[in-house]
Amino acid sequence: MDYEELKIPRGAAWAASAFVWLADKLRAIGDAAVSIVRDDPVRPEDSMSVADVRAYAYSISKKCPGFASDLFAAADRSEVLAEEAVALK
Repeated sequence: MDYEELKIPRGAAWAASAFVWLADKLRAIGDAAVSIVRDDPVRPEDSMSVADVRAYAYSISKKCPGFASDLFAAADRSEVLAEEAVALK
C-alpha cells in the first residue's frame, strides 16, 4: 500500500473538531470554577471553631457515627496543624 492510497477515515475530521470543541468548553467551565473559588474566599466569620465542630459531631454521633468520627478526626487534625503553625513561628 502506497502513501498515496491512504485516506483520512470518514468522520475523523468531524470527531477531531468535536473533541476540540468539547475540550474548549470543559476548559472554560474549569476556568470559571477557579475564578469563582478565587473570588469567594472563606471568611473567618464563616468558619466554625474546633469546639463548634466537636459539639456538632457529638450532637450527630448517635444518628451518623461514621460522619461524627470523621468530624472528630478533622477537629483533631486542625488542632495539631494549628499547634505546629504556632511552633514554627
